[in-house]
Amino acid sequence: MQLLFQLIFFISRLVLLNWNNVFFDSKEYLTRLADNNFLHALTTGHPPLHSGFILTFWPFYKLWELFGINPAAMTLVMQTILAWLTIRYFYKLVELLINKEVAWRSAVLLSVVPIFWIINEAIMMETTYLFYWITSLYFLCKYLKDKRDNKVYILASSLLWVMAFLTHTVVIMWIPLFVFVAFTTNKDRTIKLLPWALGVLATASVVNAYLLSKTYSTNFLGGLYWLYAAKFGEHAAFQPTIETLLRYGRNWLLPIGYNNTWVLSILAILGLIKLFRKEKRMFWMAVLWIAPTFITNQWWDSLMYGRHGLIATFALVFLVTNLINKV
Repeated sequence: MQLLFQLIFFISRLVLLNWNNVFFDSKEYLTRLADNNFLHALTTGHPPLHSGFILTFWPFYKLWELFGINPAAMTLVMQTILAWLTIRYFYKLVELLINKEVAWRSAVLLSVVPIFWIINEAIMMETTYLFYWITSLYFLCKYLKDKRDNKVYILASSLLWVMAFLTHTVVIMWIPLFVFVAFTTNKDRTIKLLPWALGVLATASVVNAYLLSKTYSTNFLGGLYWLYAAKFGEHAAFQPTIETLLRYGRNWLLPIGYNNTWVLSILAILGLIKLFRKEKRMFWMAVLWIAPTFITNQWWDSLMYGRHGLIATFALVFLVTNLINKV
C-alpha cells in the first residue's frame, strides 16, 4: 500500500507541473535561478529574499542548463521530491509523537490538502521552507528523545532551521512551538541547548540581514530593518475597534477554511477539543502550532491569501487523523 501511495503521489504531481510564470512570484524566481552571478541571484528580489530557495535550487538549475535539459522543469521535479520528503518526515515526526497508524493517515491526508498540492506544482518557495522546517522539528525531537545525546541530530536540526529561515522569515513565528516541544520532551537537555539556540537564531539573522543590506545598498542595521520591520506595513491595519477585531477574525479563519477545506478545518476543531479533554500537552502543542496564523493570515497577498500560515496545515492534519484514529 505504501508503494502504491508513493506512486500515486508522484504521478499526481508530475503530470500537473507548470514551470511557467503561473503565480506573481514565479517569474522573479525563474529570473534569479537563471542569473549566472550566484551572489546577485541571492540578493535580488523583494523582501524577504527567500534566499534559501535560490541556495537550494540554483546549483542544480545551472547543472541541468549545462546538460541542455529544461532547468525550470527539472527544478519542479526536484521540488516534487522535496514535497515527498516533507510528507516522509511529517510521518516520522507523528510516529515519534503518537504512533504509526496516526502517522500513516497523516501522511496520506497531507498529500491531498489543496494548498499543499498547489504549492508543489508551480515555481514557489513554500514547499522548500516547509521541508526544511518540518525536518528541523523532527531532528530536534529525535535529539531530545535520544538516550545517547547524539549531537548530529541537533546539528542537523539547526542547519535545517537556518535554511527554513533563509527561505521564509515567517518561520520565526513558530519558535514558541519549538521551545514548548523541547521543554516538554526533555527539560534538562533543552536548558543546556538555549545558548546554542540563540546562536543559531543570531547566525541566521546576521546572514539574512547581510544579504538584504546588499540588496538595498545599505548597512547592516538597514539589513535588519528590512528583515524584521519592513513588512509591518503589509498587514491589515489594526485599530482598537470591534470592526478591526471582526476583520482580523475573518482574515484568519477564511483562508484556513478554503485553503485546507472546511471539512478538514471543522474536524480539526473537534480534534482540538478531544486533546483538551484527554491530552493537555498535545493540546497546547497544537494551539502553539496554529496560533501564529492569526498574525500571518493578516499579511496582504496578491498571490494566495493564507499561504504564510501553511505550517499550521501540519497541525490541522494531525488533529483530524488523531481524532479518527480508531475509525
